[in-house]
Formats: sequence, C-alpha cells, structure tokens
Amino acid sequence: MMSSRASSRSTLRPVTPRRVRTSAGRTPGRAARSQARRFQRDPAYTNRTVSSRPVGRPASSTRTNRGCTYGCSSNTAYRSTNPARTSPTTRTRTTKPPKPPTPQNPNRGPRPTPAPTRPAPKPRVDISRIQQRSLDRAVAVDMNTVLQATVQQTVLDPGDLVADYSKALYADTAQRYEFSEESSNPIRRDDCAKGKTAIHYRPLDQYGRAQGAYACLNRGDFNYMNDRGDWAFTSNPTTIVGTGTEFPISWDHIPQGYYGGGILHRGHLLARQLGGDGDDLRNLVPLYADVNTPLMRGYEDAIAARIKNGETVYYQVIPHYEGKSRIPDYLTLSWHSQRGGSASVRLDNVP
Repeated sequence: MMSSRASSRSTLRPVTPRRVRTSAGRTPGRAARSQARRFQRDPAYTNRTVSSRPVGRPASSTRTNRGCTYGCSSNTAYRSTNPARTSPTTRTRTTKPPKPPTPQNPNRGPRPTPAPTRPAPKPRVDISRIQQRSLDRAVAVDMNTVLQATVQQTVLDPGDLVADYSKALYADTAQRYEFSEESSNPIRRDDCAKGKTAIHYRPLDQYGRAQGAYACLNRGDFNYMNDRGDWAFTSNPTTIVGTGTEFPISWDHIPQGYYGGGILHRGHLLARQLGGDGDDLRNLVPLYADVNTPLMRGYEDAIAARIKNGETVYYQVIPHYEGKSRIPDYLTLSWHSQRGGSASVRLDNVP
C-alpha cells in the first residue's frame, strides 16, 4: 500500500515552474508589486502624469520642465542650482607665438665665424680705355646743339680757316703745296710707279664738301701715327704723314653735315694708314658709324697689306652727293696694283 501511495502522490504532485530572479534577488512579479505599493504610499507619485509618448522617442523641443523627474506638468518651472544665463559670455585667450627656429647660419650666432680675408678683385676690363672713350663721346654730344644749329646749315668760309680749301692740295716725299685745280688730276694711274709716291686732295665745292682723294703709294715713302702716338714703321723723309681726327672738335676739324652724337664719324677719304690727313677738311666726310668701321676699314687694311708686301698701288676715293645734301649718299673706292689686280667697290652711306 505504501508503495502505491507514494507512487500516486508522485504522479499527482504539481510541477512548480522555475522562478527567474533579477539581479536584486527578486522575481519580476514581486518587483512590480513592490514598486506599485511604493507609488501608492508616496504622495509625490499620486498625481504623476503618464506620458503617452512612445518609449525611446526624444522629448519635444518645446518642453520646458527641465529638472523634473516625476509628477511635473508643462508649467513646472525649471529648478536648477545654477543661475540662468542671460547672454553668451565671450572668453578671451592670449595665444603665444611659436618659438622661432634655431638659426642654422653659424655667422648669426653669439659667436659668429669671421669671414676669410680675400684680396680685392681685379677688373677684367680696361677702365682707362672706357673712360677715355666716354670722354670723347661726351665732347661730341656737348657740341651736338651747336653743330646742328650752325655747321649743318651754314657753308664754311674758307677764308676763316688756316688752309685755303678753295684750292687743291698736292704732297709727295719732298714737297707739299696748294694749287688752283684748273687741269685734271695730277696723279694718274698710268704714271704711278716706284719713286712716284704722292697724294692729291681736290678742293671743297661751293657747299664746303670734300670731292675726292687720289694717291700713288709705295712702301717706305709715307708714314702715320698709331694709337699710342708712335710711328707705325720706319720710312724715308716724307711730307706724307697720316693722322687721326682731332679731339676736342674745333672748326678746323668739322666736315659739312657732321653733327656728332656717335651716329656719324668724321671719316677719312684717304685712310690714316695710307697717309691720309685727319686735320684737312678736303679729306674728311661724314660717314655713318658702321660704314666707316668696319666696312670701309676692311678695304683700307687690305690695300695697306699689299703696300707692306712691296706692291705699288694706285688708290682713289670719290664721294657722291644727292643735291645739296652735306652727307654723301655713297663712296666709290678704286685701286690698281702694278703686280696685277684691280677692283672698284661702292659703299652706300646708310645707318
């Protein structure tokens, strides 16, 4: 009997479900009932308004009951221990500049390294030559106004000059004289030979312009002064001596049409290295700088080289003018050598 009862009891005994406990040791049902009783006893929770707002949605921005936890209405004032802010406060803060970088140049520190002693650099150009050239140009520029106002517009009176430019000039190794040019050129190409070295300048025309130069040249019968003021070579006694143009410029050294300024040169018809006189206006014409040097200078050096080699050379230079122009339009250079060979060239006098 006892075994049957025990078995019946064990079969009829109800199975109690397992209780779930919270972290506080209470089941959810008991925790809910305990909280409900606490709400009934506490008068602060009796008038609490239950919001119908869904759980998890943020409160509206119009809600002003900040600080309330339970039982607060929309008219409940904000209770805070901090005073209310009326306006934002601007705080000023001083910003320190960054620390300057440490200088890497050793010459800027408290104990700079002294610079090495070096000798003064030597000039690579000839300063004296440049200064002299500038001085020569300055003299020409200073007279530019005077020359343009008087010389270019006025014909020189030969009576005011030392030489009689209304006459021609003849010079050889023994004599030098002026004469009235009534006949043709006294120096002819067919008569040019050894021992007959001579030069001939034609007189100035009615406008005071040079008309031409002729020469029969042999080595040793003429000479000239170089840039250092020395004789260029050894020669026999002669009256044919080549010279350069004079500085400062005076009335005796100004050809018609020359106004200086570096644009025009006082060019020789018969070159200095060929025995041409740089003081005689019958041998000077205004030439543009590039025409005088190096263009005309190249032909003159070639003829001088022939004479130096022992050749007898007949040489003539004729300027050509347009109307009353004081500046020649072009020059005609002609030469003939007794050893054979002759040539003629036209040089246009243009800037």
